[in-house]
Amino acid sequence: MASKQPKPAPFIHPVSLAITISLLFAFGFLWFTRQPDSGETAPMEPIVIGTSGVVDDRTNQTDQTNPTDQTDPSDRTDQSDVVADAPVVLPPRPDLLDTILRPDHREIPGMVATNWLYYRNDTGGEIRVAGSWDGWEGRFALTPVARGLYAFDVSGFDVPFGRYEFKFIVDGQWEPGENRLLHLNEHGLIERPPQVIAQALIEEDRLIRIRLNEIPEAREDVSIEMEPDYGVARLEWVEPEVAPHVVGYRFEDHDVEFVFSPETYGLSADAVQWVSVAGAFNGWDPNTEHTRMRRTEDDEWTVRIPYAYIDGKITEEHIFFKFVVNGEWMNPPADAPNAQVQPGTPHMNLTLPRGGAGRPELLIHTVRDIDLRDPPGLIFDGLHERRLRARPSPDTILNRYVSDKALGATLDREADETHFRLFSPRAVQVDLGLFDGPYHRTADDVAVEPAEILPMTRDGDGVWEIALDGLRIGQYYAFRVSGPRGDGEGFNPNRWLGDPYAFAVSLAEGNSIVTDLSTPQAPWRGWTPEARALRIPWEDMVIYETHVRHFTWDDSSKVQADLRGNYLGFLATEGLGTGLDHLKALGVNVVQFMPIHEFPNGFEVRHDWGYATDFFFAPESSFAQNPREGSQVWEFRHVVNELKEHGFAVFLDVVYNHIGGVNMFNAIDRLYYFRLNPDFTNMNFSGVGNDVHSERPMVRRLIVESVLFWVEEYGIDGFRFDLGELIDDDTLLEIEREIRAKYPHVVLHSEPWSFRGHHKDFIGRTTWGAWNDEFREPAKRFVSGRGDVENMMRGIRGSVEGWAQHPLQSVNYMESHDDYSLVDELTSNPERDGRELSYRDERIHKLAATLIMGSLGTPMITEGQDWMRSKHGIRNTYNQGDELNALRWDERDRPHAREVTDYYAQMIHFRLSDAGRALRVAENPGMDYVRFIHDGSETALGWIVNANNERPDVPAVMILMNAGEHEAIFEARLPSGRWIQVGDGDQVVSDGVPGGVMFNGGRTQSFTVPARTAHIFRNGL
Repeated sequence: MASKQPKPAPFIHPVSLAITISLLFAFGFLWFTRQPDSGETAPMEPIVIGTSGVVDDRTNQTDQTNPTDQTDPSDRTDQSDVVADAPVVLPPRPDLLDTILRPDHREIPGMVATNWLYYRNDTGGEIRVAGSWDGWEGRFALTPVARGLYAFDVSGFDVPFGRYEFKFIVDGQWEPGENRLLHLNEHGLIERPPQVIAQALIEEDRLIRIRLNEIPEAREDVSIEMEPDYGVARLEWVEPEVAPHVVGYRFEDHDVEFVFSPETYGLSADAVQWVSVAGAFNGWDPNTEHTRMRRTEDDEWTVRIPYAYIDGKITEEHIFFKFVVNGEWMNPPADAPNAQVQPGTPHMNLTLPRGGAGRPELLIHTVRDIDLRDPPGLIFDGLHERRLRARPSPDTILNRYVSDKALGATLDREADETHFRLFSPRAVQVDLGLFDGPYHRTADDVAVEPAEILPMTRDGDGVWEIALDGLRIGQYYAFRVSGPRGDGEGFNPNRWLGDPYAFAVSLAEGNSIVTDLSTPQAPWRGWTPEARALRIPWEDMVIYETHVRHFTWDDSSKVQADLRGNYLGFLATEGLGTGLDHLKALGVNVVQFMPIHEFPNGFEVRHDWGYATDFFFAPESSFAQNPREGSQVWEFRHVVNELKEHGFAVFLDVVYNHIGGVNMFNAIDRLYYFRLNPDFTNMNFSGVGNDVHSERPMVRRLIVESVLFWVEEYGIDGFRFDLGELIDDDTLLEIEREIRAKYPHVVLHSEPWSFRGHHKDFIGRTTWGAWNDEFREPAKRFVSGRGDVENMMRGIRGSVEGWAQHPLQSVNYMESHDDYSLVDELTSNPERDGRELSYRDERIHKLAATLIMGSLGTPMITEGQDWMRSKHGIRNTYNQGDELNALRWDERDRPHAREVTDYYAQMIHFRLSDAGRALRVAENPGMDYVRFIHDGSETALGWIVNANNERPDVPAVMILMNAGEHEAIFEARLPSGRWIQVGDGDQVVSDGVPGGVMFNGGRTQSFTVPARTAHIFRNGL
């Protein structure tokens, strides 16, 4: 062992020292890049979208995480070069001021100006980025910097300054979540602009409104330059007069009084049970006592809080807040000038002004009219210590563009011409491409050049048009639109677009087809008088919701292989005991198709529910035999015609509230066709990525004309509007006026909710009907023995005590395409997998059939509900393919399933028979038309229909339902007459069940009903 002696001072060679320092720096850098940045632990407000039943219903139709105008990136070729022949530049290592993005970190980069975009993803693999800077066309590869760290140089982009959306693509898959944001400054570098200007809007020909987040120190020092220069006539400062119910607050002395108006948020006063205000000042906690609001006599909700308290809690630049109603986070009103996305989050919140004062607005009056196709870039001095730039966007001024010209491709036989027209008011150039084939890009994403490119001319109303010699029937065509560049714009001069008014497209991603609707083609023979004359009274309708592909895709449909999942396959089931034979035996008389408007299905035919509509006049091509030739037009006409000859009415589920993944409207004029937040992100009350701006006159025209088109050209009898609440009231009223004037028999139904709220109160004042969740939810609770009798009684009456003018406005259902299948939701299996049927399931589902068919209103069931079809416990199967969505017709033969199917058929037959006429009410009867028999039990309820003999020639009906686990005794005084039992819980026979009781009315009787059983009686013998 060495002795312990003092050690000499160590000698380190300078080269060794340098190497050691370099290694330490490298290890430190790697450690740093692998650590969460401080932003990861920053508190985030709760999700802004509520958690009501509609939420999961609507997150299932399109992949909202993808840019709305994109196909799957795996279908695209490598476009990694930023600039052709550009030298390779190795990324520098980030420093402390650089923003490093991660999958779970969505901060807006650019704390300091930089040309490098950094992204850390420890999963490895290939990382690419795509964005709105080139219309989402490129897929640009990031360069590895270190293990798990990647970088991308934006300096090669030749784009104007402004805001751009982007997303990372990891190993060919779009990252989940909302689109990310970045800002490019005038030098093309990533840099966050100061949050001084909230909005810059072109409101009139010579007026630009600048809404500010900050008050300049000296207004007289503010000056403005324009590029191009329209001349500044004068500047005008105004103090905004904003309504408290819109901005959400008013100042009272030294307090802030928060104000919530249900009407402003599209809610009825009675629908609001409690309201709270939440923000960073209370930790985004809606349950704090001092932020709970109280209802006023005017049905507003208010709470006062000292401003100094709020101001003292916040150190950030903005004071954000949001209202919480009945536990649901409410997005700001669309017209709230103080709505803003909170930096570093995707959340749109309301803001309070700093200093307790309102923000001024700056009005810029120009010398010359502003060309909306070439809006000026604005350069501000004096608003901030830095020179600021902004590009104003048109707002309500766009509504002045209106045209009544026929749009799309129209045939002028008299002149022997084909006219092509596209409405794009701010386009600077539109070209018509004539193609020799059905696609402008191949399945491998190779561009297909058109045979001919023809420039179109613009009229004064924003319509681009060209007339070509001859009737170009069968011609493949597309449009290419160039327009302004800048914040929020979607124009892409390199992209060919389908025609929004096309009657047929080769596929959503392909070309449009000039179609002649006046000359029938096989298999359609033209309308038969019987089909045209078919009219099923609204009160007699029983709706069956189904999907073209689901109906016959499985081989158990017995349809020949080449017709499965197709329009013609739907009809080919006749005589096979499945499909049409089943519907006839069941007794339903309305076939309601899930969406058949053209939706993106790619070059490979694959499963899709269809709630991603792109073309509103074209039937879905993937269901057709020869889609490249437009056979879908004639095949679907044939289906409708044949269904009517078989005695069915035909409804369509239509999706006008948002646009699917191809989304040509984004490139036609995004600012015109979509509702946008102040930061140019899409409003997303649909939950699927974008909300259509139905208030715009030409969007309203498109929707109204589409509805009329399907009635006139296809003979459709009714419509169910997906998320109808998102279509503005005036558009819904115009649809109603047009339909009632021309086709009064057509039924209009709304799905009356969205993330924004409900509109059943509005629907109740019209001739529309609505899917009724006020029936659906109490019914599911009641039949499963969980009570809710009071709400169930209102549902049985058709909700006339609430929103409905008459019972038929209420669509009574318990299962639809959305959410769990009914057997999965009501099963005793804790995993909600109802495949293993039990006697309990049979009893509950017979109660469900009794309740749906035995209530006032319009009954609806969905495909497979009548045989207790399970979706294996998966709540929404929109992305589960054919395995869970295709109907397995052999499942009807399972124990307990056949019994339920037979019971549904018997209940439907009884409802539609003379014996069940009391259940079919066209007008609103008196409140004592339905009399309830209820002794306070939560699991037993009876009701007598036509109890007051309001309809003397109609037999009264009594239903006694026991949803409990033990027998129930009912005491009921029945109307006079001879009564007979028609239902004993296992069967329903209009003339009386075998062994059923008969008795005289006019006195009180006692009835014993077994557990989970419904007994049904009628008089009038």
